[in-house]
Amino acid sequence: MADLKAHVLHGHSFTVLRGPVLIPIALAIGAITIVCFFLNAVSRSRSRCWGRPWFTLSLGIVIAVRMVSYVAVPARLIGVKPTHSA
Repeated sequence: MADLKAHVLHGHSFTVLRGPVLIPIALAIGAITIVCFFLNAVSRSRSRCWGRPWFTLSLGIVIAVRMVSYVAVPARLIGVKPTHSA
């Protein structure tokens, strides 16, 4: 994977956020995500019947992929390497 800092920032450093300031940022991101999922489900449930199993299955798959991408993609961008437990 390309080195994001080298290619986008051209070697310049960026401000690293640490400590308690990250808590409200993480809560805001989580709240926005929950609201988006809720609104998506409400808008689809009004137009379609929840009894169709393919819709519920596809929505579950999308949520699973998004959850993995929220962790795996940012971790790869900052350079975290996976470690295997023995």
